[in-house]
Amino acid sequence: MNVSFASLSDKLAMRLRPLRRSALALSLSPALMFGLATAPALSQSVTGRVTLEEPRSYKIPFPGRPELESWYARLIFPPEAAEWALAEMEIRYYREDTLLKTLQVPDPFSVYAVDTSDPARIVLPLHFNEPQSMSTDRVEIEYMFDDGGDISRETLSFAVETYSHRHEYIFPLEGNALLTNGYYNSGGHLSASTKFAIDIMGVDENLAMTHNSEGEGYDHVAGFGRPIIAPADGTVVFVQRGVPDQPYEGFDESLYLLPDGLEAIWGNAVVIDHGEGEFSALLHMQQGSVLVELGDQVRQGQRIGALGNSGASFGPHLHYHLQDGPELLNHSGLPLSFDDVEIPYFRRGEWVNRSEVRVDD
Repeated sequence: MNVSFASLSDKLAMRLRPLRRSALALSLSPALMFGLATAPALSQSVTGRVTLEEPRSYKIPFPGRPELESWYARLIFPPEAAEWALAEMEIRYYREDTLLKTLQVPDPFSVYAVDTSDPARIVLPLHFNEPQSMSTDRVEIEYMFDDGGDISRETLSFAVETYSHRHEYIFPLEGNALLTNGYYNSGGHLSASTKFAIDIMGVDENLAMTHNSEGEGYDHVAGFGRPIIAPADGTVVFVQRGVPDQPYEGFDESLYLLPDGLEAIWGNAVVIDHGEGEFSALLHMQQGSVLVELGDQVRQGQRIGALGNSGASFGPHLHYHLQDGPELLNHSGLPLSFDDVEIPYFRRGEWVNRSEVRVDD
């Protein structure tokens, strides 16, 4: 049993900082992580003054430990919670109505893995890694806090489930690839929408990320311009085009500023509705490469764009995730599964090795 909290030096780290107006609050990770780390609030399950961002969490394998499974939840506190004294927290695991295990977390604010990127809320992410044999199907979190002498005790509960896909999916990038970012339980994205996202870099037939070639800049990047394909049949419900690629060297935030003042941190992007509540989000495509329009019907394997470096991206890659609604990065993420390639764990450093690399149509 393992619940991990990232340590902070003191409660000053919880103070809110103002953000300029943007489509998303962005926390960028280092090169080769390419992370969209935060996103707008989803519909929240409300109990008292503290909420759960999602009413359920999906189980996924723990990388390299087949006997373990992971799940993830985010508690949402109001901004005034920075002044509370959160005295204790108790986490209880259930299978049906049977209590399996209880965890006491003393003084959780002192080890608060805080996210204050949204001025309207404070987020406490909780990571769970437990034996599959427990078959946990519900978690209950009870906490007590002192708000200036007003002692309160509240309880939240969420379901823990296994997700089954409604459709069959294929890997969305042609040719060989390297995962440069993976699931939340391997150091990946942490927002509700992107916790099951992967970042994909194209590599050549020798699994190299760069190659010797004539020309300059992106001509040396093996995957730049590689075809991006529809993972399954569906309808295009979102298209963003016209966002410049980042320079080969350096990073320019102004390149993804839209005329209306919003920031298209996703770059050139497409969202596909596959039906039955499953939507593919494909981000950071090459400028000028998007081949589909809003409302288009696409077939599995159809080319929809090319791997690029647009938006808030530190290097050429494709960000891909499944979500349960049409609004980009504003719905719950869903675990991935591909029928044409074998990826043991969706974690940074996994290779996708195909026998043939298609460079272009």
